[in-house]
Amino acid sequence: MNVRRIALVNFTGIRPNWGCQATSWEWLKFINSAFPVDHLPSVALVPLLPRHAADLALAAHLDALYDAVLQVADGRSGAEEQLAFLERVCRDRYGSYADDVAASDAVFFQAEGTMTGTDVVRGIRLLLLPFVAKHAWGKPVYAFNHTIFICDDRFAKVATAVFNSFDLNGVREAMSLAAARDLGMDKAQLIPDTAFLTEPAPDKRLPDLSGQRWFAVTGSALPEAGIHDRIFAAADRIRRETGLKPVIAVSTKADGKLVELAQEHWPDGGFEVIPNALGYSAVASALQQCAFIFGGRYHLTIVAASVGTPAIQIAGNTYKNEGLSALLGGIAPVMDLADAEGIAALARELAGKDNAARRQLTKSQGAISLAFDSARRWLAASLAGRPHAESPDPSGPIGVEIADHRLHLEPYCRLARAQADALRYPDSPGGSMGDPPKAATILPAIADSCLAGQPAAIAALGQMAASYPDVRDAIASPGHPLQGMPA
Repeated sequence: MNVRRIALVNFTGIRPNWGCQATSWEWLKFINSAFPVDHLPSVALVPLLPRHAADLALAAHLDALYDAVLQVADGRSGAEEQLAFLERVCRDRYGSYADDVAASDAVFFQAEGTMTGTDVVRGIRLLLLPFVAKHAWGKPVYAFNHTIFICDDRFAKVATAVFNSFDLNGVREAMSLAAARDLGMDKAQLIPDTAFLTEPAPDKRLPDLSGQRWFAVTGSALPEAGIHDRIFAAADRIRRETGLKPVIAVSTKADGKLVELAQEHWPDGGFEVIPNALGYSAVASALQQCAFIFGGRYHLTIVAASVGTPAIQIAGNTYKNEGLSALLGGIAPVMDLADAEGIAALARELAGKDNAARRQLTKSQGAISLAFDSARRWLAASLAGRPHAESPDPSGPIGVEIADHRLHLEPYCRLARAQADALRYPDSPGGSMGDPPKAATILPAIADSCLAGQPAAIAALGQMAASYPDVRDAIASPGHPLQGMPA
């Protein structure tokens, strides 16, 4: 296979939160590691499209879309007509992005945590483009970096058919592996979230954490009223009982509530803030200096783990946090905020410089690294057209196996359905396609890594400059921090 151009579908690295940045940019770097370093392909980024009135047309034809996907996947009579229907719908919704994918030699797809099946955007729309790429345009499709969390039985059948038709289905944590196997996704393999590959990079805008001992606190994607107030109350107890000072990691705008509460209740200024404007690798540099991180942000737990910092998790918006804890061998447990004593006790334990969680984390890092090595070899062989095994084999189990994901499913599905009921589909001024990838959204997330001299980041910057003229022009501008890169 001569791969000169690749498409990354559902690339979220241009969004202004560290989790999306970490998982997407490290995803690209990992993909690049399967190519010869001097023959990296050009890249077409396909972002997560905004929710828009145009999606209501998809919702109105949901039954027809489901039937068409199943008919094509099963190769039934009439599949060609159904595939033509799916391609028309896909091109109507994805516009020039569909053209970008059709012009690529290989397609990579990450569903992240976006797939629930509770609504059209978090369901069939998400899978439509990679499915059409595979069946209508004959592209190899490699899917990894996703959680299998599905709250609709009909969509579960559709998703299973879609993922079984791809060349690779790499789920990112233990709960998803159990779910995939239960649903009959016969190609499912455990490939950890690529955010685990994050390397720390300094940034002069980071707070000075020297001379004190710190713990990090962040928010949660759990859609619950008052969640930040409850997180703050737990963090305040941790502060008082461990003597550690809090540093607030503002991953999203909502996490600014923690800063407001700190300013109100900690007037002595005994806290620091990691501002959202920083890139994810700079955040890793700060987390490396903390005893642990407390909160419900899945990717921040991973970024912390990548630099050897353990976590106390609370619930997020799906069971992925529980799956992550299992992947890490049972550490980073998901705690109930009502269990104030349990959280405080675990914090006291983690405040010690030598603890069982850090030792287990070191073991888990080794197993995760082996899994990435296995997946990299498999992917390199597949992209080069060489014979390879049917799927990556990480030469041993990772973490703790989950017997039945359904024991954890329904509480999160209730939340997901409630969210779906409240969704709106605006006819926004930005249009149905949203903002395209451009220098202003591409460069901030990887600037720190490039300035730190990380080769994989500099290589990715070169790809962006070759693929997006405004990125090339931006870094050629006098005075730009990245001027002269890549060298």
